[in-house]
Amino acid sequence: MEIVNEQDFIKLISERSERLLSIVKSLSQYPSVKENLTRPLLGELLSQSTQIEELLDGYGAGNNCKWCRFRSVVAAIKAFSDITYELLHILHALPGYHLLPIEKDYAQHVYHLYIIRVKNRDFLEKLLKKKGIQTLIYYPIPVHLQKVYLGSCDCLAGSARGRDVYRED
Repeated sequence: MEIVNEQDFIKLISERSERLLSIVKSLSQYPSVKENLTRPLLGELLSQSTQIEELLDGYGAGNNCKWCRFRSVVAAIKAFSDITYELLHILHALPGYHLLPIEKDYAQHVYHLYIIRVKNRDFLEKLLKKKGIQTLIYYPIPVHLQKVYLGSCDCLAGSARGRDVYRED
């Protein structure tokens, strides 16, 4: 690992981060980022964040308290762009795929869960696993169909959606 003085390191990171930060800044100025996220743009975000992450790691910045927050932000941008790129790829590859709306007046998004509804779930699960993306079914049987709750509510809409989400083994 090469040792450089702090001023030279700041200059190096500033120059190398310029493209990544300009992309992030331009995205932050759109009222709705969703329509502006394209695969080429996400690919550029992923490439730039990977390069910055490797540069920071190469100089040991991840272990330096002064740089660990910046390193974390770069890692978050990298993870976001990678996952969003894969989701867009799947969206174009599987026409029946769509994300379920999960923000209601009674709930807020937790941003680490991406709830989806898809007809060929097992195929999608295998495809994501090959890409290193973990999938998990939190409730393999909808709550209202579990033995404890049987007969306590009439939730037909949940049953119809549930068949897309859980296996009837």
